[in-house]
Amino acid sequence: MDMKILVTMHKPHWTPRANIYYPIYCGRQGKQVDWCDVGDDTGENISAKNPYYSELTGIYWAWKNLSCDIIGLCHYRRYFAQNWGGY
Repeated sequence: MDMKILVTMHKPHWTPRANIYYPIYCGRQGKQVDWCDVGDDTGENISAKNPYYSELTGIYWAWKNLSCDIIGLCHYRRYFAQNWGGY
């Protein structure tokens, strides 16, 4: 089963190295950034509506552009565990 947890970001921040976490820059349309490889401004997207929908532009992007069995969402400073066990 393929599962990704989107880590929604709008500025550079540490991200765990676990394969399940998938950093995505939300609201990237029209911005030049070199610190995040994936933005919500490719494929089918609503990146321009980020001021109104925040992280939901990232989950919309994932729904339309990723082929995963399960897609989750977390904020770049709020993960689901505190003990990373070597990550």
